[in-house]
Amino acid sequence: MAGPAVLTPEQRRREQSILLSTALDSVMNIVLLVIGLAGGSHTILAESIRGTLGWLLECFSLMVLRRIHRGVLVDMEYGSGKLEQVASLLVGSSMLMAATWIAVGAVELALGEKPTGTPLGLAAAAAAGMINVCCNLVAWDAVTGTPVWHTHIGDVTNPPMTYMLDGRQYILVATTDTLYAFALYQ
Repeated sequence: MAGPAVLTPEQRRREQSILLSTALDSVMNIVLLVIGLAGGSHTILAESIRGTLGWLLECFSLMVLRRIHRGVLVDMEYGSGKLEQVASLLVGSSMLMAATWIAVGAVELALGEKPTGTPLGLAAAAAAGMINVCCNLVAWDAVTGTPVWHTHIGDVTNPPMTYMLDGRQYILVATTDTLYAFALYQ
């Protein structure tokens, strides 16, 4: 029986990085849920649902990464894009469900079957939007927990995506009308 797998520093950093982003996303999803419920905002509630589904994908990715690092999934056939295809299908499905929910709420609101949101909800939504604009995009050192890079690019509309190309890591971030690609330091 083999002992526990010994992780390389790079593997440990990758796992810690995903774990940190998962924890931070948990906080943001809870804030969105509370604001959406308090203010009666279908849009913010739909965003919290979409964010929670994205968070579940992060948890799934962390689980897969941990198993790969520990040699559990070495016999499985998986290649470039297969995990991303599953993730994209889940994200697309969640966005469709959220859009449907918003549309139903809008129709109920237009027909007078549902009351409008409270002023508190609007103020909380504005505050959450300002937090998003102020915090925006930050890269954290997984070992020390300190920010190593940040930028303010406007209203980030989707969770950032990362990919490797020719041994260099890139991050894609979508705002309302622009797609940004950033290369991480070598």
